[in-house]
Amino acid sequence: MAHLSLRPFGSRDIDPVRQWYGEDRDGLEALLGAVLPDELAWTLALNRLLQAQQQGRAVLRMIDRAETPIGLCVGTWLSEARDHGSVSLYVEPSSRRYSIAAAKMAEAFAKDHGMRRLVGVVLATNRRALGLAKRLGYLAKPGVLLLKELDG
Repeated sequence: MAHLSLRPFGSRDIDPVRQWYGEDRDGLEALLGAVLPDELAWTLALNRLLQAQQQGRAVLRMIDRAETPIGLCVGTWLSEARDHGSVSLYVEPSSRRYSIAAAKMAEAFAKDHGMRRLVGVVLATNRRALGLAKRLGYLAKPGVLLLKELDG
């Protein structure tokens, strides 16, 4: 079994993440829930995420296999008590066989930091992510997700 670890995002991670954007833009757009039409849009989105982390509203961790970065784990929408929030996971395409191990490690990290409940949001068209979520025990809850696009 591969040794995976989580660590804080650092300046050395900019190049691998930029490469992932070039190779798998759709995957990173799914991670952030936003359209990222160019590298500038990706850089701005990453900067917003890092700023949210500094403000205590998000957590960003790199997923490493041995010493090689293979993905990102993002926690957002953290409750004030920090006992629940939304989790998103990205594993670069050639390392997707480690997705379950990475997700379990991210869940353990969240639990160790006081999280009692995680919410995952997956596009209905992303069958692989839906299958992964179901294998990990995430349940579809009845309800309605409301979305409003704001102009400007």
